[in-house]
Amino acid sequence: VNARATTAAPSFKGTDEATDSRAHIRSSFMIGDALSTVWAIGDLHADAHCARAWVRRTGLIDGLHQNVSPEKWDWAEPASTLVFMGDYVDKGPYARSTLNFVRTLNERFGDERVQAILGNHEVNLLVDRATPQGHRYLNYAYAAAHPAQYAEWTVQRQGNVTAVAEETANMRQALDLLLKALDHLYVTGAYDPQSVLMTPSGRASILHHIPVAQRSLVASELARWQAAYLRGVGPSTPEGAWLSRRPLTVRVAGLVFVHGGVHPTATAAELDEINAAVARSLLPQADLAALGKLLQQRPEIRELVEDRRLHKSCDRVLRALASLNVTRIAVGSSH
Repeated sequence: VNARATTAAPSFKGTDEATDSRAHIRSSFMIGDALSTVWAIGDLHADAHCARAWVRRTGLIDGLHQNVSPEKWDWAEPASTLVFMGDYVDKGPYARSTLNFVRTLNERFGDERVQAILGNHEVNLLVDRATPQGHRYLNYAYAAAHPAQYAEWTVQRQGNVTAVAEETANMRQALDLLLKALDHLYVTGAYDPQSVLMTPSGRASILHHIPVAQRSLVASELARWQAAYLRGVGPSTPEGAWLSRRPLTVRVAGLVFVHGGVHPTATAAELDEINAAVARSLLPQADLAALGKLLQQRPEIRELVEDRRLHKSCDRVLRALASLNVTRIAVGSSH
């Protein structure tokens, strides 16, 4: 459906009165004789608290303010759509909570009201499921890793009170040591993405910046957390299965939504085909390495989640709009 914009440029709003690059955007369009409003929320990056705050500010969901269970949530604006534009995980401490919040909204209200596309961090996480330790995207400190986001995926031991207390104490101590090491590397300018990795062993391991006496503890905890993280997004888990069904791009009310960018000659049919190819590579029966192989074979797919050239050229944008036959392109990651 080709939509006609009926308002001025979209308004950008952050939490409270502050402006934030991840804030929500609202635009209204005429589709036939009906006014349709599209809300978009960009990179959440494991910030579950702000995710809920921004969704509440849209006013789209009755019941969210009262913290009632999701089955009691109601959609307040029938003519509105909410689009999440990827990057739900990494950089912050609450990746699992953020991912499950977006997943719950999508499953409660369906794609016709809540869309959620993949960002480069989700794509890389799905590839990580078949990638050896030390070569995973989730091993990159600062670019991806927040130690607490790994730990959030662990399941706390039940039963023996002493064992539970010891496990909790070990987790807290390891988290504290890792955060102090990362802070020191950042403040002193000693961090290099190739020379410091969030791995429990190896020449580039963060362990080399942990006091010797605590290295064994931190290595054990880090390995346990990362294993839990990858299990948590495995093909058979609710989170992993939901991620595997997410598209890289959607069209809503005459807009194309994409996380990274789009080639100026791309057509709607080509974007649909890319979505289908990615979906096939993530089917439960597919090889876990299928998505990684697809990305190597077809670099234009990575452009949808990682390329930034679209933002730097008005001519490129105009060509893409014409090729896609849409009024606007909404991009999630704009740095």
